[in-house]
Amino acid sequence: MTNINFTKTAEGIVQKRNDRYAKIFQPLTLIALVFFWAGYFYSLYNGNNSNISSYPFLIIAFSILNAQVLFTKEKAVNKSLDILAKCEGILFCVWAFATVFHLLLF
Repeated sequence: MTNINFTKTAEGIVQKRNDRYAKIFQPLTLIALVFFWAGYFYSLYNGNNSNISSYPFLIIAFSILNAQVLFTKEKAVNKSLDILAKCEGILFCVWAFATVFHLLLF
């Protein structure tokens, strides 16, 4: 009986922590991901190879942090962030496919 109560209490604490994450950390990382994409495409446009090679690591790391929102049906904190997250998820998948396709051809 005590173990069941402890489990319910622990689940409540984890849920509160996830809610706190969603309200504070998720919007910051989703907005930062937009700037990383913009920096990547700007470096690609200018032909700056040193920046082009560093942005994918940031994009992948922040995409993994937001994987629940980017690649599943889970909703973000608000509607505008949800639309932004779905667009970033699609952009990430297209970018990954293009990268693999480029590596296979060249």
